[in-house]
Formats: sequence, structure tokens, C-alpha cells
Amino acid sequence: MKSKHTCIGFDRQLIIVFSLLGGSLLFSPELACALQTHGGGEGLYVHQGAHVFFLVAMIIFAIHIHKSKLSQKKSWRYWVAGIWLLALWNIWAFSGHILTLIIPSSHIIEQADNNPPLLLMASWREILYYVFKMDNLLSVPAVFLLFLGLRSMLADSEPDRKTWE
Repeated sequence: MKSKHTCIGFDRQLIIVFSLLGGSLLFSPELACALQTHGGGEGLYVHQGAHVFFLVAMIIFAIHIHKSKLSQKKSWRYWVAGIWLLALWNIWAFSGHILTLIIPSSHIIEQADNNPPLLLMASWREILYYVFKMDNLLSVPAVFLLFLGLRSMLADSEPDRKTWE
């Protein structure tokens, strides 16, 4: 049964508009640095505070889902797993930012022509810094679990609609 609020033509038009918009952005690149600096202590304090706030929010959210009947559904179990990974990611990223402060700036060697900087591995701090900079190993699976949860919610709400499975 088709939802009365869904219009296939509108969905296709929306997909075309966003595809054209996204495609045009691909052909007009600007300098996009993967490393974000925070410009002094104040920026770092605010950023670290945001990590703590997000961590607490994720923990509270996971606990509320666990205490409710929602945790019995497969889709919400995906969400809880993704939320716990995001909480772990916050701790991971927070620790990486702290390590940035204790590594001597002389151990990060800038290169010409926008090449990535080199890292002088002189002690355990630099090794940990390198490992903690790979925080995408936690955030990408977390977002994927959230996606699986949303897809499962869609499948539960519209059983006759085909999904991407």
C-alpha cells in the first residue's frame, strides 16, 4: 500500500536536484584540509567541551533507549550500538586532542605544496598521537550502524516497500 504522502515524481525530482547540486560541487573544488586547527586555547577548550557534552548526550540517549521498550526492536539495537561507538569516538577524539598538546611542535614537520606533514616518531606520545588521529575507524562504523537502524525502521514501517537489502 502506497503512502498518501509519497509522490514518486517529487522524489525523483528531488533526487535529480540534489544529484546535480552535488555533482556541480565535485567539479568546483576548493582547498579542503582534513585537519582542523582550533586557533589557540579558547578554540580547543570549546571543542573539548563539545566532545564532553556530546559524550554525555550519547550515554543518556543509549540509557533511555535501553530502559524503554524500544530496545526490543532490531532497528533500535542498531542505534544503541552506533550510539555507544559515537560515545567511544568522543573519548578517542578527546584523547587525541590532548596528545596534540603534549607533542613537541618540532616533531610535526610541515611539507611544501600542501603535502601532509611528517611525524617524527620519537616516543610513545607520537605513536599514540598517530593512532588517535585515526578516529574515523570508530565514527564511520557508528554512522553506518545508525544508517542500518534507519533502514530497519523504514522496513518495519512499510513492510511492502522494497529496501536496499
